[in-house]
Parts: sequence; structure tokens; C-alpha cells
Amino acid sequence: MVTAQARRLRDFGRVVHKGWYSVIDVSRTHVFFPSRVFSATAEPWSGRAQLLDGRLHAARWKLEIAESIARQTRTRFATTPGLAAVVIGDRPDSLLYVRRKGEACEQAGMRFFYEHLPGDVEQQTVLDVLQRLNADKQIHGIILQLPVPPQLNEKHLLECINPSKDVDGLHPNNVGRLAMRGIWRPAFLPCAPLGCMELLRRENIPVRNKSVAIIGDSNVVGMPMSWLLRDAGASSVTVIHSRGVQYLKQTSSHFGGLISCAYDVNSRDNVLRPVRQADILVAAVGCAEVVKADWVKLGATVVDVGINGS
Repeated sequence: MVTAQARRLRDFGRVVHKGWYSVIDVSRTHVFFPSRVFSATAEPWSGRAQLLDGRLHAARWKLEIAESIARQTRTRFATTPGLAAVVIGDRPDSLLYVRRKGEACEQAGMRFFYEHLPGDVEQQTVLDVLQRLNADKQIHGIILQLPVPPQLNEKHLLECINPSKDVDGLHPNNVGRLAMRGIWRPAFLPCAPLGCMELLRRENIPVRNKSVAIIGDSNVVGMPMSWLLRDAGASSVTVIHSRGVQYLKQTSSHFGGLISCAYDVNSRDNVLRPVRQADILVAAVGCAEVVKADWVKLGATVVDVGINGS
């Protein structure tokens, strides 16, 4: 039986990679093998599966980054990296998340700029704030905390951020560069996929010539994860579309679904075929207890991004 994916953000480990150029969050990532998945709240496992601790690597990486920034800032013309976060409204999860971003910046020796706007703010006001941050030379990265209130146009706000300061890597310029092969690299990478890749690297889990399946096709995790794994040399990368994920939920007894006929069985097997054949399986659906034990082949590595709203 596969346990729930991590249900809450804990021991936030958002740190900076290569100076201040890429912000990542490996503390919310979990990798396990051969055929059992655990969350941060699961009971200790005494079987053959090996737990790869994302939080431990996050803490180590944070120290490495702090040392790197300290060395850089000791030079005569060095500039202390600055990160700005824009929060709209009073969602408790967003406020907590941004507060911990600020704590991580302080620990890494960075400056942190906090912009808190009311929930009923107008679009132009937010655009003005983003443009001011774009022009501020003390600020090298900007995060627009999502989601934004419904009266705002999220797409236009993300497009307003200078791509060279787009820490979350969601500006179309950075997304397009990541999707392309070759020399067109983005200024920033989305934090969760980058954290997953760094965790695999630090644990010496090879990606080259491996088959990979990603459950979920979100812009934040699923799709950028597929491009990073492709660039790392995976022999095949299969992305399970959100509709396929929904179908798996509908036919799962855990979610109250029923398989009513042979057609459902065949359709479900077709969706699961690349999952069951994967050497590396990434669960990125924002919902607990989707992946089942019989979906994972012996010897496979399972990456549980581990974020859901329950």
C-alpha cells in the first residue's frame, strides 16, 4: 500500500543555486526505491526500500550556497543578491510560504524584499509594483506568489516580470528556452523540477538511458520536469496528461471510483503501461495516494513531489 504524499510544507529549504541565479526547493521532494513510496509523515520503513532524504540535501545545499555568496560578497565590487516576493491577499499558506522564503534568504546571506498587497488590489497597481522591482538594481530575482485573486490577470502579471529576474521560470521567454534544445537556456528554472534533478544527482541515481514516466502535466512541475529529464539523457519521457490522471482517479476504489466493464480495465491498463515500465516515476499531481504499489516495478526510483492541499 502506498502512503500519502507529503501533506504539508515543513522545514522549508528553499535555497539558491550557483550564487543567486536559480532558486530551488528540495525540501519538499522525496525519492525512494525499489517499489514503495513514503511521505514525510510516514512510519519508518524497515524493508528493502531506501529513503533518500530531500530535507537533508536541502540543508547541505543551503550551507554551500551561503558559503558561495559569502565568498562573492567579500570582493570589492560584489553585490549582495536580492530577492523580492510579491504577495496579494492574506492566504495563510501564501503568507507562510513567503515568510520562509525570507528566512531562507537571510540564512543564505541574501537581501529579501517583501511586497504585500491587499486582496482587492487592481491590476494596474500590481503591474506598477512589478515594473518598479524590474528597474531596481538591488533586486536580482522576483517571485509573484500564486495563485492571485480572481479579478487579476495572472498571465499578464507573469509576462510583466523581467525574464532575467523571473525566479519561478514562468515567463514565456524562460519556458520557451527550457523547452528548446541546445544553447537557448532559461535565466531561471522552476524550483520543484530543479530540486528533483539535484536530488537525483546528489544520490547518484542515473537518468541517462532510463525510461521515465511523469504523472501530471502542470506548467510548474510536470512539463518542465519532462524537459529537464529529456536534457539529462533519458531514453524516453512519458507525461501522463491531467485527463489521464483524472481517469485513474475515477477508476480507483480509493477515490470512490468503479471499473464497470472490460473497456475500463483496458483503458486503465493503457494509461498505466508507461508508468509500470518506468525506471524513474515522478508523481506530480497535487493529490495524496494516487500512486499504487502495483504501478511501480521492482528496482524503480519514485520521486514524490509531495504537495497537495489536504
